[in-house]
Amino acid sequence: VYAVSIGVLAGLYYLAGRVGLELAYLDGAVTALWPPVGVGIAALALYGLRLWPGVVIGDLFLGDFSTPLGTVLGQTFGNTLAVVAAAYVLRRLTGDRLGLERVTDVLAFVACAVIAAAVSAAFGPTSLWLGGVIEDDDLRRVFRTWFLGDAAGALVVTPVLLTWASRGIAGFGRRDAVEGAALVAVLVVLAELPSQRDVPYVVFPVLLWAALRFGPRGAAAAIAVVSALTVWNTAQNTGPFVRESITDSLL
Repeated sequence: VYAVSIGVLAGLYYLAGRVGLELAYLDGAVTALWPPVGVGIAALALYGLRLWPGVVIGDLFLGDFSTPLGTVLGQTFGNTLAVVAAAYVLRRLTGDRLGLERVTDVLAFVACAVIAAAVSAAFGPTSLWLGGVIEDDDLRRVFRTWFLGDAAGALVVTPVLLTWASRGIAGFGRRDAVEGAALVAVLVVLAELPSQRDVPYVVFPVLLWAALRFGPRGAAAAIAVVSALTVWNTAQNTGPFVRESITDSLL
């Protein structure tokens, strides 16, 4: 069972990484959003730190071995340490309250997301620089994007997994499913409206609707939908958040 669990986590981590690499730049060295960090934190917080080898395996499969081996290993070490540290601190601060139903638990989770992003950003860009993949002038910019990408991945992905794994579909009936589908449809339409360039926060009333009607599960899922669409559109140079560089756009 332990081996299968590690294999499942490695597979999910890898698939999440492939999604993140669709938003990569600088020859694939940096990505605007890194979902695997969210998958890793949720899995280790829910099912135990002993599943950390799944993070290592998944990250190695995502590694760019056209770069020096030391660079790949340094990135994997930093990514794994970041996930383990964040999951450990989250469990220490919240105990078994992983459903994010209390304000203090949400604040603890945000702090853990920052910890994960800081640890990963301390190792990833440094490994790229030492391996000669990026120049001295790029280091600061890559560090900022790496930090933001990991933080965004944790803040968007982890809450969805934590809230739904904690409570599942308990309390959801057929009418709730229909209302939820309508809510998602409205969010997609609003997020894709051309007028969103002038009114980028038009989605907020619908996000509040999701939170009031479906609690943390609805809020987390709705935010994930909007964030995914917004980050994707921004990476394609469309939408209200496009700036001169992808780092500024992501920020």
